Amino acid sequence: MLHLIGVLHAGMPWLAPRAASRVRGRALDAARFVFALQLLPGVAVEPLSAQGTAATGTVIVHVQSRGVPLPGATVRSGRSGARTDSSGTARLQLDTGQVRVQVRNIGFRPETAFVRIVLATPVELRVTLRSAAQVAAGMAAMADMPGSEPMPAMSQMSEVRVTATRSERRVEDEPLRVEVMEGEMLAEQLQMRPRDITMTLAEMGGVRMQQTSGSLGGTRLRINGLRGQYSGLVFDGLPLFGASPDGFSYLQVAPLDLRQIEVIKGASTALYGPSALGGVLNLVSRRPDDREELLVDYTTRGGSDLAYWKGVNLREGWGWSVSADAHRQPGHDEDGDGWSDFPSVARMTVRPRLHHEGAGGAMLYATLGLTVEDRAGGFLGAPASAYTETMHTGRVDAGVEWHQPIDDSTHVVFKGSVAENRRDQVFGTAPDRRRRRTAYGEVAYTAQRGSTEWVLGAAWQHDELRSEESPALGFAFDAPALLAQHTWTPAGQFATQVSARCDAHNAYGLLCSPRASVLWKAGGGMTARVSAGEGWFAPTPMTDESDAIGFARIDPTVVRAERARTLSLDLGAAPAGFDLNLTLALSRIDNPVLGVPTIVGGIDKLRYVNAAGPATTRSVEFFASRRGEHWSANAMYGYLDATIVDPMDGTRKDAVLVPRHALGLGLAWAGGPGARVSLDAYYTGVQPLDADPYRSKSLPYTFLCLLWSQPIRPGLELWLNAENLADARQTRFDGLLLPSPDALGRRTTQVWAPLEGRVVNLGLRFSW
Repeated sequence: MLHLIGVLHAGMPWLAPRAASRVRGRALDAARFVFALQLLPGVAVEPLSAQGTAATGTVIVHVQSRGVPLPGATVRSGRSGARTDSSGTARLQLDTGQVRVQVRNIGFRPETAFVRIVLATPVELRVTLRSAAQVAAGMAAMADMPGSEPMPAMSQMSEVRVTATRSERRVEDEPLRVEVMEGEMLAEQLQMRPRDITMTLAEMGGVRMQQTSGSLGGTRLRINGLRGQYSGLVFDGLPLFGASPDGFSYLQVAPLDLRQIEVIKGASTALYGPSALGGVLNLVSRRPDDREELLVDYTTRGGSDLAYWKGVNLREGWGWSVSADAHRQPGHDEDGDGWSDFPSVARMTVRPRLHHEGAGGAMLYATLGLTVEDRAGGFLGAPASAYTETMHTGRVDAGVEWHQPIDDSTHVVFKGSVAENRRDQVFGTAPDRRRRRTAYGEVAYTAQRGSTEWVLGAAWQHDELRSEESPALGFAFDAPALLAQHTWTPAGQFATQVSARCDAHNAYGLLCSPRASVLWKAGGGMTARVSAGEGWFAPTPMTDESDAIGFARIDPTVVRAERARTLSLDLGAAPAGFDLNLTLALSRIDNPVLGVPTIVGGIDKLRYVNAAGPATTRSVEFFASRRGEHWSANAMYGYLDATIVDPMDGTRKDAVLVPRHALGLGLAWAGGPGARVSLDAYYTGVQPLDADPYRSKSLPYTFLCLLWSQPIRPGLELWLNAENLADARQTRFDGLLLPSPDALGRRTTQVWAPLEGRVVNLGLRFSW
C-alpha cells in the first residue's frame, strides 16, 4: 500500500514536479499513520475469554410498528437472542456494562441501540421498526422508554445502512465513500422509467449510462469516465449477472424490486475481484413486508410495463418474496430515414427470494432469477433483404448467502452464485451465438472486538465464454483468492478501513489489490474521507465496441492484465440546513486495452492491444441539497478530464464520449393530500467523438423531466411523467445512420445524445 500511494503521482502530467513531490511525501506520511493506527487495536484488545465471568442484568425490549406491538421480531445482543411475544416484548439476560442491542424483522429496517446494563434494575427499551414504505414516507425511527439510559445520537437517527463493503454499517459511519439512493428518490425514478434502471442513476454525480449500440440499444455504466467493462454489477453483494455485466444487463433490471442502490467509485477489486476495476454498483433488493404491489405504465411511444411484487412474512423469522415484470416497446424511427432509432423490445423476468433471520443471529438468503428478452433493430418496414439486427437473451441465475454465528463476537459468512447467459444475435445474415457461464463462492470469518473488526476469507470465481461462430475468442478463467479487511473505529469521530485481496488467476497470474480509507468527523456536520486503492482487470473480448460489431469482426489476441490506481478526497458539510459534498478523484490505468483496426486474411477486423501509455482521469464532483417543509432542491456539478494514449500514433488525446462538464438541477414540491411535483434538468457538455463523419465533437444538450404523482385513494397512486421536454436528441442535429457501413460493418455513429426524443408516460401503482 505504501508503494501504491507513493506512485500514484507518476504519469500524471497535471502535477508539477515540486507539487508532486510534496503530495507524495504527505501521502507517505499519511499512509504510515493509517497503518500504525490499524496495528494498534489488534495489540491492545484483550480477548473476551480472558476477562472472567461477568455479572448479568436484564434488558426488556418493546418492539412496535405503526403504533402496535410487533410479534416475532428478533432482538439480539452478541450471542444472546430472543423473539418478541404477542405483546411485542422480548427479554435478554446480558453481562453488565454498555451493550449493543439489535432489533430486526423480515421486511423492516433494522435498528441499533446502546444501553447500559446494571445488576439489580431491569432496563426497558422501546423500539419502532419501519417498513420500506414507512422509510419512504420519512416516519420516525426509534425512541426510549422512561427509565432507560439515554442512547447515543446514532440510534436516534433514521439509519441508512450500506452492505457493499462486507459489513452492514450506517452510511455516515462508513470510512469508504458509498453513495446511496433510496426512499422517495428511488420511488420517483421508478415512476419516471419503470422498465429499467438506466434513468435511476442520472442524479448521481460521476456516473453515466452510455449507449454502446445504435441498433439494439446496448448500454453500459461508466464510473468517473472509465469504460463500461470496468464497472462491476452485483445484486445483494452477489454477482448474479456474471463476472462482469454486458451491454444489456442494466436494461434487464426493473426498479420495483429494489430497496436501495449503492455505488462505490474507484478501484474496488479488493472487495469484488477483477470485475470492479473502476467501481461497483450494488442493487439491494426489497425485504418481505406483507405487501403486494402492481404497477402498470404506458408511454406515448407505445411502450407498456407491467410489474408485480409480493412479500410474505412467515413464522420464526422466515419470509419470502417474488417479483415478476413484463415489458414491451415497439421500434420507432424518429427522423424518418427508415432506421429504427431505438429497438423493439419484449422482456419477461421472474425472481423469487427466500429470507430467514434466526434469534441467535443466523441469517439465510436465497434467490433464483429467470430472464427472457428479444430485441430487434435496423431498417423498419423495409424489404426482407434489408439489414436488421436481432438478439434473443435467456439468462438464469441463483444465489445464496448464509450467516452463522460462532460466539458473541464472531461469525462465518458463506456466499455463492451461479449464472448462465445465452445470447443469440444476428447481424444482418451473420449469426453471433454465445454462452457465458459464471460461478462464485466465498467463505469469510468475521471477528469483532470492541472498536475493531476483522474479516478473513477465501473466494473463487469461474468465468467461461463459448462462442459458436468465433471459438478462438472463448475463454475459461478461474481465480481463487484470499481476502482480508480490518476496520477500526476508536471513536465516533474517526474510523479507518484497510482491505486487501490476492487473486491467483489462471491466465494472468498472481495479482494483489490493496485499498485503504480514513474517515474523520470534524463536528458540526463536517466530514472528510480519503481513499486510495489498486485494482486489476482481466481483459475479455466483451467491450463497448463488441456490443456494436459482434465477435465476427474481432481478431483474437493476447493482452496483459490492466492495472489501476485510484485516489479520492471527499468532503462533506451541513451549514444552515444545506447538505454539501465535494469529491476530488484521480485514477490511472496501466496497460489499458484499446481496439485498433487491422486486416486479417483480407478482412477488416478489430484487434485489442495494450496502449503504450496509461489512461488517466481527474474529476471534481460537487453536490448541494436543501429540504424545506414541503419542498426540496438539489444541484450537482461534475468536471471530468479523461485522456488515453492513441494506440495508432502514440499521442495522448481526450477519451471519446466523456463530457468535460455535467450539471444537474432538481426541484420537488409535496402538497396535500400526498401530491408531488418534481422538475429535473440535466446538462451534458461537449464530448469528443471518434470516426464520426458528421462532427469530431458533440453538441451540448439539456435533458428536462417533469413528474406529477397523486394518490387517488389509499393503496392507489397515479403519475404522469414527461421526459425530455426539450426534445434533445441526436437525430435533430445529425443522422444516426452512417452514409455507408464502415470497414468493421458498423451501420451507425456513436451515440452521444438521447435517441427517443420527447416521451410521456402514464402509470398506476396499486398496493394492498
